[in-house]
Formats: sequence, C-alpha cells, structure tokens
Amino acid sequence: APTASELLLALGELVRTTPRSVEPQAQELLDILVAALQRPSASSTRARAALSALEALLCSASPSALSPPPYERYPSLLDTLLASVATEQSEGARRSVARVLGVLGALDP
Repeated sequence: APTASELLLALGELVRTTPRSVEPQAQELLDILVAALQRPSASSTRARAALSALEALLCSASPSALSPPPYERYPSLLDTLLASVATEQSEGARRSVARVLGVLGALDP
C-alpha cells in the first residue's frame, strides 16, 4: 500500500534528520523495518523504503542502541538481504541492499 511505503520513507527521513531523538526506540524501529523487509507480500516500493530507513537507522544509531547486533537478533536477515540482491530488478535497489550489508559489516562464517 502506498501509505505503508510513505510511512517507511518518513521514518527514514526522521532517523536521518533527528537521529538522537529516535535512538531510544532504535530496537523497536529495527523490528518494524526488518519485518517490512521479510514480509513476503511486500511491494518492491515498500521494500526499498524499508531498506532506505534501515540504512539510515544503522548509520545513525550507536552500537549500544542496537544491542544485540541485528544479525544476532534476526538470524534470517542476511538471507533476506541476499535474496533481495538476487531477485531485485532495479540497480538502485541492489545498491541500497549492498550499502545496508556494508553498514552491517562482515559476518564470520
């Protein structure tokens, strides 16, 4: 739905412009964004909006605000992001996924 995508985009802008004000809710925001990414019926617009907001949150939140780390809290997050790279048609969306993966850092196998 356009409303969900617009809400996710607004959330990303809020995180970008006032990161300290949303940091106390970082875990709850992360829950929302990961759920939006992992929802099978999510439109590509909604997934891109969630990715954008997730990137903003990961770049602005302190490590203590995101403890435990996202990969520990969401074990399937890496698979979800890698599947997005494989199935996404848009080059811009694939770049966005790559940026999120870069921000999350490398995983030890």
